[in-house]
Amino acid sequence: MNSVLVKILVLILIAAGGLFIALSYMQESHVHSLTVVDGKAPTCTEKGTESYYVCDGCQDYFSLNDGEPIDAPVIFDPLGHSFTEYISNGDATCEADGTKTAKCDRCDETHTIADEGSKLGHDYSSAWTSDASGHWYVCANGCGIKGSESAHTPNIESATETESKVCTECGYVIEAALGHTTHNYNLPQYDDTHHWNKCYGCEAIDEKIAHSYSESIITDATCTVAGTKKLSCDCGHSKNETIPAKGHTEEPVAGKDATCTETGLTEGKKCSVCGEVLKAQEEIPAKDHTPAEAIRENEVPASCKAEGSYDNVVKCSVCGVELSRKTEVIEKLNHTEEPVAGKDATCTETGLTEGKKCSVCGEILKAQEEIPAKNHSFTNYISNGDATCEADGTKTAKCDRCDETHTVADEGSKLGHDYSSAWTS
Repeated sequence: MNSVLVKILVLILIAAGGLFIALSYMQESHVHSLTVVDGKAPTCTEKGTESYYVCDGCQDYFSLNDGEPIDAPVIFDPLGHSFTEYISNGDATCEADGTKTAKCDRCDETHTIADEGSKLGHDYSSAWTSDASGHWYVCANGCGIKGSESAHTPNIESATETESKVCTECGYVIEAALGHTTHNYNLPQYDDTHHWNKCYGCEAIDEKIAHSYSESIITDATCTVAGTKKLSCDCGHSKNETIPAKGHTEEPVAGKDATCTETGLTEGKKCSVCGEVLKAQEEIPAKDHTPAEAIRENEVPASCKAEGSYDNVVKCSVCGVELSRKTEVIEKLNHTEEPVAGKDATCTETGLTEGKKCSVCGEILKAQEEIPAKNHSFTNYISNGDATCEADGTKTAKCDRCDETHTVADEGSKLGHDYSSAWTS
């Protein structure tokens, strides 16, 4: 068979997903016929294998992935057991730990270990268990151990007619009461009217006697609320009785006349003991004010710079309270002019024109204007007579308006030499 056709057939069979795959390789003496061997997942105790091909004829192994020969299929080691969740087996005792068991997370295998710290400890009942020998506490866990076992503690040395000999701790009757033989009137009894004594061992009583009471105050009565007193007999009987309310003790409450600003009150009545109002006071309306003649207050005189003012105030002629206040304005006064002298300008200082101001408040009514300085005027220079034969001298001029002077070189004033006609020798 042509090798190309064989390979095409193999690819078709693989794509179809058949469980049996015929794969033939043309060789000199053998054509492989491959069968899929399904793999097996490993378990806790058994190994697993990977899926692979095996030749039906020669038993050679081939990879399931690419069909290439392999030495042997891949083998997976056992997973081993996984014990994670241990549950108590409920076998702990009072004095020994119990066990706990876990089931493998992957299989049904179980594993049991000691459940450390699970011992119950004794759980003794709160009630005594007793017999003639003594009393003890029973462990509720059923272990049979007796707790706090001890002998009885009798209440009396021997039983009497009416009283049994019992254990004061557990209540066990050690010796029953003997029964009644002679009356013993030592149990006090009473009702609402009389008292008597009853026999300790039977229902027999002695003579009934009427109560004799002493009084004590529990709550004293007030003007409006009744009080309570206690009546007590020496036999132990007592009862409470009501103390009638005392009633109010009247006293007058002074009234008050009304004024211009405050209301008044009529006369009333109250209890002098508890203070309760027995007759309420009524309000008397306040009287109207009586306006007096207006007066001036806070007067500020007017000036030539500002208006003046005063408060026109009306008060009550009776109580003096202020009824009205109105501020009145006083017109501002006119300025009183006076001249402000000017000043002439000099050579070095400015001057001022004449101005005007108010002689009362000093406000400037006409501002003075500045007159520029005139500067010096040097016109008449006079020689200072200090020229020499070979150098010019100087000349000085006085300002035409002030005493300031100005000196400059007197050009052309040098004298030149003027030799004498006679020899000096």
